[in-house]
Amino acid sequence: MLTVFIEELEEGFAEYIQPTSELFLSLIDYSATDQIRDTVAHSLPVCLKSLIKASPQDRENHIKYANVYMQSLFKAMDSETITDTMVSQVLATKSIIKQLGQFMDEQTVNQMCQKLLNVIKVSDRRKELNVNYTAENENGEDEIDIQNRAFMEEENKIEDELQLAISETFGSLFMTHQDHCGLLVKTLFDELLPVYLGDGAQFIKKKFALFVIVDLIEHLGLGRIDENQFAGCFSTLLTYSKDSNPVLRQACNYGFGIIARVGGTHFQQYSNEILEALRHSIEMSLGTQDKDTYNHARDNAISSLGKVLETQSAVLADPVATFDYFVTTLPIEHDNEEAKEMNEFLANALTQDSKIVLGENFERLPKIMDILGKQLIEEYMNPDTQNKFRAFFSQISSTNPDLAALVQSEFAKLPEIAQSRFQSVLA
Repeated sequence: MLTVFIEELEEGFAEYIQPTSELFLSLIDYSATDQIRDTVAHSLPVCLKSLIKASPQDRENHIKYANVYMQSLFKAMDSETITDTMVSQVLATKSIIKQLGQFMDEQTVNQMCQKLLNVIKVSDRRKELNVNYTAENENGEDEIDIQNRAFMEEENKIEDELQLAISETFGSLFMTHQDHCGLLVKTLFDELLPVYLGDGAQFIKKKFALFVIVDLIEHLGLGRIDENQFAGCFSTLLTYSKDSNPVLRQACNYGFGIIARVGGTHFQQYSNEILEALRHSIEMSLGTQDKDTYNHARDNAISSLGKVLETQSAVLADPVATFDYFVTTLPIEHDNEEAKEMNEFLANALTQDSKIVLGENFERLPKIMDILGKQLIEEYMNPDTQNKFRAFFSQISSTNPDLAALVQSEFAKLPEIAQSRFQSVLA
């Protein structure tokens, strides 16, 4: 209940953060119940958020609290026996880092990373023990065996959640402490990634590796990754972008969009392979894949194609044909955040030069109208993006009457619900 009060009051609770923190920290390793330890882990970043909102300029005080919270969380991890609670503790450190940005020196970052890498090793040993216990104690398919197996599988799923939480925390360090991640990057390339991507590697290890690779590229950029390391990362993304598992494909597809955004002049040498990989992912049939994850992987491929057009169209062999293909793949309807990004891209491009979006002779107008008829709602489009479309359609009646007439003609062909969306947003 106390955590809810802090979340609701935010800066209004700041004057009580000191005694509240003392209370929480006294319970961070409370042995009687893991629920209290879990709640404390969740609450510490909430306390920090309250302080930051109350006094944005008092960074010294924020860092003081953050250091105490981080030290306490890692000390608690050393004795924690419940993996679910460890997940909460790791995610708490990630949240603190993302809220405060760079506040640790390189030595502290290295120590933190070593602790997290050790947590992964211990987690792997627990998973192995679970697997061995199941194998050694099963005598058949009786009810006890089935229950034991289900329990051990669930335990290992939680271990996987813990390891992915650590990969996210590494990502937060890449984002905020770029200059202090040298040892972590070296350890990842020298020790973890070769094993996690090796023959026979478990799915969770491949997922961990791909998440880390994308975070490395996104937050460190090509400037902090040497040429051979990046070549290896790109080759890995290319390989798994064709994988039958949509979770792995989604990570790779997202990564290609990041390469377009941060790759600068380096992008051109990879452009053809990226376009080919994205098209392959977009056109892959559903088959026996999970439909939801398949759709998200496809949406990420479409969005990354849009990011290529947004940032790298000048180096494409045929940007017009690529834009034609991109428009045929829209709308994005499953990954709402990617839908919002691509709708904003369309709105900006339409404002800058309508023929980029609509075609030289407005041949794409029917498709664009169909897309907007489905996406002119806040689920898929931010209010600022809606305003950009409103401004464009409002001004063409006086600046381009021929286009305005075509818009009216296409509007009349839209389903009633699409017309209603146009009228409510663009009126």
